[in-house]
Amino acid sequence: MPIDRTNPDEIFTPPDEAKYAQVLSTAGNTHVFVAGVLSKNAHGEMIGVDDMETQTRTVLSQIETCLAVEDATMADVVRRRVFTIDIDRFLAIQGEVYDDYWTDGAVPGSTLVQVESLADAHHDGVAPSEPTDVEPRFLVEIDVTAVLDE
Repeated sequence: MPIDRTNPDEIFTPPDEAKYAQVLSTAGNTHVFVAGVLSKNAHGEMIGVDDMETQTRTVLSQIETCLAVEDATMADVVRRRVFTIDIDRFLAIQGEVYDDYWTDGAVPGSTLVQVESLADAHHDGVAPSEPTDVEPRFLVEIDVTAVLDE
């Protein structure tokens, strides 16, 4: 299914390592939404403590697995949202990591946001009844939207 990707000359052009396009359009009729993914294994245990690259690669690999359930690939992703607790650490690894997941210009639209924390206090699925001081552990969370033509 064709996805048109454009970076208009009149606005900021993303650097190559950012791997995103400013504008995407498609005539696809099936939308696949992958909720925010953290760097956890199937048992809910964190992968890559204090390692931005490992966490990011784990998250993107899990997103690939989620997309495959719907016969989609990273090339079908039209929207990516990245939430991180340390934008500088993320920017330092993004180019190399993204090169392994988005190739040949098949890049999504993207938003990158720094947040104070991710789902650390809720990592076991149960929210504490009182606020707690939890050392940040999850460094990055990513959600995506893909579009397919079926």
